[in-house]
Amino acid sequence: MYRKSIFPTGPCSGYFKIENTPIEYVSSYKYLGFNFAKSGSYFTMRRHLVNQANKALHLLYKRLYNLHLPFDLAIKLFDHTIVPILTYSCEVWGYEDLALIERVHCNILRKLFKLRKSAPLYMLYGETRRYPLSIVIKSKIIGYWLSLLKGDTSKLSF
Repeated sequence: MYRKSIFPTGPCSGYFKIENTPIEYVSSYKYLGFNFAKSGSYFTMRRHLVNQANKALHLLYKRLYNLHLPFDLAIKLFDHTIVPILTYSCEVWGYEDLALIERVHCNILRKLFKLRKSAPLYMLYGETRRYPLSIVIKSKIIGYWLSLLKGDTSKLSF
């Protein structure tokens, strides 16, 4: 359960009210698929995205196995179905540790090419002509930042 009420108690509790209705303090809040945590960390967001991507990967694996698709098409399907799930709103949380996200990427490459987990990452990326997802995420962050800087000065985001 994401919402856990933590109303302060006592005479100096200092919680906020709107028309005599107290506003509930919560440890995390989900808005438009984005998990906001009280701590300011986006770990729960990344973990949620990985869980969603793993569900979609399961369906993708079933399709790849049943249809006997070639590797290049399997990678293209991964790029168009799973990567958008993994990079959802990465412009906000992408500066944090990306090991969870990268693990999903490496696991599908290893599974598609039937490699062991001990296969070095540089060989995995080199043979598949791919880059780590962290590079994709960082480029999205830079693009978003540039769009904010060059955007309309009357917008709230400016």
